[in-house]
Amino acid sequence: LFLALALGLTGAVPAAAAEETVDILLIGLDRRPGLSGCRSDTMVLCSYHPGKGTLTMVSFLRDLYLPIPGHGSNRLNAAYSFGGRQLLRQTLEENFSLDIDGCIEADFSRFPQIIDTLGGVSIELRQDEAEAINAATDSTLTEGISLLTGDQALAYSRIRNLDSDGDLSRTARQRRLI
Repeated sequence: LFLALALGLTGAVPAAAAEETVDILLIGLDRRPGLSGCRSDTMVLCSYHPGKGTLTMVSFLRDLYLPIPGHGSNRLNAAYSFGGRQLLRQTLEENFSLDIDGCIEADFSRFPQIIDTLGGVSIELRQDEAEAINAATDSTLTEGISLLTGDQALAYSRIRNLDSDGDLSRTARQRRLI
C-alpha cells in the first residue's frame, strides 16, 4: 500500500495511531486511453491491523445490486461512474457500516506499471490460467510458479469464465495477486 502511495496513485490515506486498524479501499478502474468515463472493475478493502501485523482483504463484487446515494439502486460498480471514488466510498460505507480511511485507484495503464516497478510478481498458475494469460499477452507461461510482468499480472487479474463460480474466482485471483 505504501509503495502505491509513493507511486502517486490517487487518494490520500491519513496517518493512524499505531494500534488502530487502517482500512484502505483499492479500486481497479476499467479506464482505457481514448474512452471517456469508467467504472470500478475491482474493489478490495484491505484492512491492516498494526498491533497484529496482519492484513485482511475482502472483495466487493461489482455486479452487487444495492442503493447508491442519490441514484437509486444499481450495480455497485456504477457508483464510481456516477460520482467517482467519493460516491463509491459513501456507497460502501452506508451499505456495509464501514469507516474507510482512504482509497487508492489504479487503471489498466497504471496497474502494469506498479507490478513492473516491483520487479514482477510470483504466482502459482494452473494450466488453464497460464493459457488464458498467454492468449491475452502472447506469452508462453506454463503451469507452476511464474514471475509475471505487469501486463501478464493484469491479464491474470481479469481472467473470467475458467471456473463455475465466475466473479468469485476472479476476485480470489486479485486478492492472491495483492
